Amino acid sequence: MQLGLGSEPLHWIDLLTYLPSHRFVFRENRVPYYQRLFQQHDGKRQWWKTERSGYLMWPYLISVYGMGIATTYAMGRMVFGHKTWFGKA
Repeated sequence: MQLGLGSEPLHWIDLLTYLPSHRFVFRENRVPYYQRLFQQHDGKRQWWKTERSGYLMWPYLISVYGMGIATTYAMGRMVFGHKTWFGKA
Protein backbone atom coordinates (compact mmCIF):
# COMPACT_ATOMS: atom_id res chain seq x y z
CA MET A 1 0.00 0.00 0.00
CA GLN A 2 1.55 3.30 -1.09
CA LEU A 3 -0.09 6.07 0.95
CA GLY A 4 3.09 7.63 2.30
CA LEU A 5 5.43 10.13 0.74
CA GLY A 6 8.12 8.58 -1.38
CA SER A 7 8.31 4.96 -2.33
CA GLU A 8 8.33 3.23 1.06
CA PRO A 9 5.06 1.52 2.02
CA LEU A 10 3.25 2.47 5.21
CA HIS A 11 2.95 0.12 8.12
CA TRP A 12 -0.58 -0.81 9.26
CA ILE A 13 -0.12 1.13 12.50
CA ASP A 14 0.62 4.27 10.46
CA LEU A 15 -2.70 3.78 8.70
CA LEU A 16 -4.53 4.50 11.97
CA THR A 17 -3.64 8.17 11.55
CA TYR A 18 -5.58 8.20 8.27
CA LEU A 19 -8.75 6.67 9.70
CA PRO A 20 -11.37 9.21 10.77
CA SER A 21 -12.85 6.80 13.33
CA HIS A 22 -9.95 7.40 15.72
CA ARG A 23 -10.37 11.17 15.98
CA PHE A 24 -12.53 10.85 19.09
CA VAL A 25 -9.38 10.19 21.14
CA PHE A 26 -8.29 13.84 20.95
CA ARG A 27 -11.69 15.45 21.61
CA GLU A 28 -12.34 17.65 24.61
CA ASN A 29 -14.13 16.09 27.56
CA ARG A 30 -17.77 17.26 27.35
CA VAL A 31 -18.94 15.37 30.46
CA PRO A 32 -18.57 18.31 32.91
CA TYR A 33 -20.48 20.58 30.51
CA TYR A 34 -23.37 18.15 30.20
CA GLN A 35 -23.37 17.44 33.95
CA ARG A 36 -23.82 21.15 34.65
CA LEU A 37 -26.45 21.43 31.93
CA PHE A 38 -28.59 18.50 33.08
CA GLN A 39 -28.26 19.25 36.80
CA GLN A 40 -29.55 22.82 36.50
CA HIS A 41 -32.91 23.40 38.14
CA ASP A 42 -34.37 25.56 35.39
CA GLY A 43 -37.79 23.94 35.11
CA LYS A 44 -37.11 22.29 31.76
CA ARG A 45 -37.68 18.63 31.14
CA GLN A 46 -34.55 16.58 30.49
CA TRP A 47 -35.40 15.99 26.84
CA TRP A 48 -35.66 19.75 26.16
CA LYS A 49 -32.37 20.77 27.84
CA THR A 50 -29.99 20.96 24.87
CA GLU A 51 -30.22 23.38 21.96
CA ARG A 52 -30.56 20.46 19.53
CA SER A 53 -33.51 18.87 21.32
CA GLY A 54 -36.07 20.39 18.99
CA TYR A 55 -34.61 18.61 15.97
CA LEU A 56 -35.56 15.31 17.57
CA MET A 57 -38.58 16.25 19.66
CA TRP A 58 -40.73 18.21 17.19
CA PRO A 59 -40.92 15.45 14.54
CA TYR A 60 -41.58 12.95 17.32
CA LEU A 61 -44.38 15.02 18.87
CA ILE A 62 -45.96 15.78 15.50
CA SER A 63 -45.99 12.09 14.60
CA VAL A 64 -47.33 10.96 18.00
CA TYR A 65 -50.11 13.53 18.23
CA GLY A 66 -50.82 13.34 14.50
CA MET A 67 -51.27 9.58 14.64
CA GLY A 68 -53.42 9.94 17.75
CA ILE A 69 -55.69 12.45 16.01
CA ALA A 70 -55.80 10.34 12.84
CA THR A 71 -56.74 7.14 14.66
CA THR A 72 -59.37 8.95 16.73
CA TYR A 73 -60.87 10.39 13.54
CA ALA A 74 -60.85 6.96 11.88
CA MET A 75 -62.42 5.39 14.97
CA GLY A 76 -65.16 8.02 14.96
CA ARG A 77 -65.92 7.28 11.32
CA MET A 78 -66.02 3.54 12.03
CA VAL A 79 -68.53 4.13 14.83
CA PHE A 80 -70.82 5.81 12.30
CA GLY A 81 -70.35 3.01 9.77
CA HIS A 82 -67.91 4.62 7.34
CA LYS A 83 -64.96 2.35 6.55
CA THR A 84 -62.92 4.88 4.57
CA TRP A 85 -61.18 8.11 5.51
CA PHE A 86 -63.41 10.27 3.29
CA GLY A 87 -66.75 9.79 1.57
CA LYS A 88 -69.75 7.60 2.33
CA ALA A 89 -68.30 4.16 1.52
